[in-house]
Amino acid sequence: MKPSKSVSLALRCGLLVGLSIAPAAAQPHSTLNAARALQQAATAAIAKCGRGVVAIARARKGLEADALTDPGALPREFCAGVVVEPGVVVTTAHSLGQPQQNEYAIWTQGRPLKARVLATDPWTDLAALGPAGDGEAVVWRGLFRLPLGDPDELRKGQLAIALGNPFGIAADGEVSASAGLISNLMRKAPESPGGGRSLLHHFGALIQTGAAVPAGASGSALVNLEGELVGLLTDWPLASESSEPGGLAIPVSETFRRVVTTLAEGKSPEHGLLGIAPGTGRSDLTYEERAQGRIGAVVHRLVVGAPARDTSLRMDDVIVAVNGRPVRDADALIREIGGMPPGATARLTVERGEMRKSQRFVEETRVAKREPDEAHPAYQTAPVRQWRGLQVDWTTAMPGFRQGNHAGSIDPEGCVAIINIIPNSAAGTAGLREGAFITHVAGRRVKTPQGFYRQAESRTGEVNVRVSTAPGRFVTTAIPP
Repeated sequence: MKPSKSVSLALRCGLLVGLSIAPAAAQPHSTLNAARALQQAATAAIAKCGRGVVAIARARKGLEADALTDPGALPREFCAGVVVEPGVVVTTAHSLGQPQQNEYAIWTQGRPLKARVLATDPWTDLAALGPAGDGEAVVWRGLFRLPLGDPDELRKGQLAIALGNPFGIAADGEVSASAGLISNLMRKAPESPGGGRSLLHHFGALIQTGAAVPAGASGSALVNLEGELVGLLTDWPLASESSEPGGLAIPVSETFRRVVTTLAEGKSPEHGLLGIAPGTGRSDLTYEERAQGRIGAVVHRLVVGAPARDTSLRMDDVIVAVNGRPVRDADALIREIGGMPPGATARLTVERGEMRKSQRFVEETRVAKREPDEAHPAYQTAPVRQWRGLQVDWTTAMPGFRQGNHAGSIDPEGCVAIINIIPNSAAGTAGLREGAFITHVAGRRVKTPQGFYRQAESRTGEVNVRVSTAPGRFVTTAIPP
């Protein structure tokens, strides 16, 4: 029987403080009962969730690939994964390497099943795998799926259980379990080599737990006593100078759920950007302001061509909340916006004036798309949407956008960027080129990729598009069917 959340909390508290509050004569009996109840809840959660944790084997194509499903010749490269949707296993993206260069299999309860990577998302370090062929799809869909916990109910001090040991899962079919307290809910991942930031988790989005996370156990499950997945463990260290796993886990947050749903469709998710360059160092809140308890991210610059440029925001405004969630600093702002999908509405609570608090107001604006990280490209198996050989995207997703490389060519009234042209396609033969911007389709303004495709795909025959090729220069081009 599944214990209620209130009962589980009472069990934990009873075990920890029973010795100090129980009457002297009742202490041994009550403490032993609390320990037994806690043990029963833990063993039930392990027995339940262990079925949804799998080992993921990786081998280079053409090299040791036969060992992926051979119990007598297991491959040397393993990570773990968790079944979170029917027929879909989620793991950490960095553990998979390059999907184009490798082959994969999962091991579950002593059974090997060939797998393929559906999609990866470097920004959240999540990836999804599915069956390699239709013949195994039925078996995959029968795998036990871990229920997802509520991230809003996580608290420091709660007991969590780590389920992993991927090589052991492949070798003997059994997960290993360890337990520890949740010690932090907003830890930052260590800086990338060279000091660059390329992960959402660099801005403080991780769970830290005292449960043991051995090297190579990325993708293992962190579950609560109710038998719900609350985090996906990673073997990242606490500091870039260390090689020891730091007990960190990617939380099962709203962003996690959105990303997993998209990955399961074979698509790489998109992430939000406002075009606000928050202040750092001298342009951040002053020491005096921080000492007085002030929080927020100071607007240092509004990027040309981004949504924030069309708002009433000014330099030195302070954003103190996004959609009602407090923003303590610049990292918190990037984390909140980066977790949102492009096109979503962000409600910014802003302070302005002397000491940034003489005026407080709410500004609503949509979120555009964050520029992909060229050093960590995403992977997807779903076909990329295109029209007559033309692929467009948000202007903010253009390489070099944040450096202002395209500012002069972006129409402030709204446009989309040409990201790719398929050779010998209708768009290519019409003379369109990558790096230009489309402002109109058949005389109608387009401001988002969805708006472009909606207008373009609703028309037959020759279609005129208005293109911005240079500052102040516009050309109308006819795209044949």
